[in-house]
Parts: sequence; structure tokens; C-alpha cells
Amino acid sequence: MKLGYKKDIQTMISEVSSNEAIDHVRIMNDEGFITYSSQLNEIGKHINLVSPHHIHFNLQKLNHRHIDLFSESNIYSAIEPIFNKPECRTCHDDEKVIAYLDVDTDLTKAEVKFQTGSLHILFLAAVIILIMLGGLYLIFNQLINKPLNKFLFAFTDVGQGKLDTQLNIKNEGEIGTLAKNFNLMVKQLRQSKDEIDELHFKQLMHADRLTTIGEMTSQLAHEINNHTGIILSRADYIQLEAAVDPNLSKIKDDLDVISNQIEKVSTVTRHILRHSKLNSVEFKNIDLKKISKNAINTLQPVLKKKDINIITDYTDDSTIIFGDAYQLEQVFVNLINNASDSIIKKGEVKISINKDNGKIKIIVTDNGGGITPELLDQIFHPFFTTKEGDKGTGLGLYIIKNIIEHHKGSIKCESLVGRGTKFIILLKGVDD
Repeated sequence: MKLGYKKDIQTMISEVSSNEAIDHVRIMNDEGFITYSSQLNEIGKHINLVSPHHIHFNLQKLNHRHIDLFSESNIYSAIEPIFNKPECRTCHDDEKVIAYLDVDTDLTKAEVKFQTGSLHILFLAAVIILIMLGGLYLIFNQLINKPLNKFLFAFTDVGQGKLDTQLNIKNEGEIGTLAKNFNLMVKQLRQSKDEIDELHFKQLMHADRLTTIGEMTSQLAHEINNHTGIILSRADYIQLEAAVDPNLSKIKDDLDVISNQIEKVSTVTRHILRHSKLNSVEFKNIDLKKISKNAINTLQPVLKKKDINIITDYTDDSTIIFGDAYQLEQVFVNLINNASDSIIKKGEVKISINKDNGKIKIIVTDNGGGITPELLDQIFHPFFTTKEGDKGTGLGLYIIKNIIEHHKGSIKCESLVGRGTKFIILLKGVDD
């Protein structure tokens, strides 16, 4: 303060504080002690004593104006450092800050109303936001969340086999369309399941009839075998007599024919008896050529009746694998039988067994009617058949696939309609 004006500082503060908008005017040193004040009783006291919490920072570090709003008392407080200017250094030497001016002003009515209005607006905005969020939640819960939960429960029920599940969602939007399509899908699934169950029942009934016929055939084959054994032994005896009796020598050729035919009947009945037995699985080294020949001999009467020629291609001498003879013979029987069924008359079935990169490749080819591409992926499914009426059970290829997989092998089918079908099997061979 310039020399001569120091004594007027208190007067100036008193004049400034006479304004009704001014609440307090103080001048403090850097330690917070009041040197001048609009309230004379504050002079010489520490600011924290006369107005606790008025200053919540270090005065000595203040280098710019600092403003606070005390909302509980509706007061603005502005504290600003009074810097030591060149003209003041005569009295204050080289001090950077001479003192600190603290001016407290009351809020005007307009400012109080504005502050109150602002608080009301903020409160009203918060209430509106909460109402909007609550409304959005109710809308979301009613239109989206609840229908989605119904869908989830419905899908769970369908997954558990409850195909009478239906969604009762009355909504004209996308959710309603989705519910209608879901109900239609479940209805179609239920119809498909009913059709499959009916088909399986028919197939099982047919399989049961075939089982009964198989048992009867086994018994008949056993009885026929007994009688053919007696006939064959008698024919052999007469042949021995014909060799020494001139009267019987003239029928010797007829006896040879009878013996040969009886032997063929016995061979057929032996094959029937062998296939009718429930054999235990026994893995050992077996020759696939021998197995395939046994299957061909079993089906020879049927193939001969349909005028079907069997062609074999056994290029490699060793076609030994580690497997079950009975199961693999069943594979050949089923494949040859399927080929025979696909040929109407005068056809050809080719069986090829050869080595292929350390494995044994079996190829069974026929020149029958073939299989359409859309059915080719389904032929190994249980109870699937392309045969008409009660001719097939739909289990033959399914059994073949399981037998081959049981032997750690693979099977695939290639077919052209009108050209024929080819089955390719790969099995692990046994080294010589």
C-alpha cells in the first residue's frame, strides 16, 4: 500500500462492506491471521477461529483467485492474493505476496432462485429419467423379455421330447410371427415322430416275423438234413452194390446224379443252419477270399434262379485280416443279397479283394438299378430301405456298417441310377 494510504485501509473496507450484497471483507497475512476486517472484532484472530472451514487449502500456495460457494449460507467467497508491485516495495521489500483479500458476498434473490430452480430441475430430470427407465423396463419385460423366456422354456420342453408344446403369444409383430413358426415346427416334428414311430413299429413287426421264419427255417433245415442223410447213405450203399451187381450197374449213373443232388441239398441246409446260430464273436486271422466264397456258396441257389453271374477278382494271394469270420461272412451275404435284389434278371455281381497301401480293399459291384443321390446318404440308417413292400427290413446295410466299424474299417457307397452300385470297404490287413 502506498505511503499515506495505510491508515485508510480500514475505512475503505468499512465503506465497501456497507453494500448490502457484501457479507464480509477481510485482509489476512500468509499465516491466516486477519489484519483488517469489516467486523472489527475479527482483527488479530486466525481465520479458522472466526470462520471454521472457510479456507480448506494452503494460503501460501495460492497464486490466483479462488472462489467457493457455501450453499448452506448462500455465500460466494473469493480469496485473491495481493501481489507486491514495484511501487509497493518501499514498504514491503521483496515479498512476492503482501496479503490475501477475502471478500464474501451474499447471493442475490435472482441467484438464489436460479440455484433453487437448478436444483429443482436436476431433481425433476432425475425423476423423469427414473420414470422413463421404469417404463422402458416394463415395455422391454412385457414385449421382449417375457416372450423370450417363454421361447426358452418351450425349446427346453421340446428338447425333452414334449412335442405337444405350443406357444400362446398374441403379438402381431416379429415375436408373434416367430411364435407361429415355432408352433408349426413343433407340429411338423410331432407328425414326423408319429410317422417314424409307426414305421419303426411296422419294421419291428416285420423283423419279428422274419425271426420266427428264421427259427422255423432252422428247424426245417435240421429235419431235411436228417432225411437227406438217410437218403444219401442209402444211395451210397446202392452204388456199392451196383459196382458188383450187373443188374444194378445200368442205374449207376442215375445213382450218381441222386447222390450229387442230395449233397447239394445238404450243403444248402448246412449253410442255413450255420447262419441261424447265434455265434459268439471270435477275432482271429482269417482269409477274406475264403469268407467270400462261403457267402457265394450260401446264396448260389438264389443267384442261379435269377440268372445272376458272380465274378471274383482275387489278384493278391494273401488277403488275411484279424477279424470275426461269421460277422464278415454276413457282410458279404448282405452285400451280395442287396446286389441280387437290385437286379431284375440276368445281371452281374463282381467281388474284388486286393491289397491297397497296406490295407485290404473289398469292392462289391453290381449292374442293377442304382440309388438316387438324395437317398445315398440315408442307406446306412437303421430301418431305411428302398425295397418295395415287405421285401427288406432296412437293417442290412446298417448292420454291415456297424460290423466294418467294429473291425476298425470304413465303408462307402457309389451309385449311378441305371448303371449300378459299388460298395468299397477298407480293412487293416495282417502282414505275411
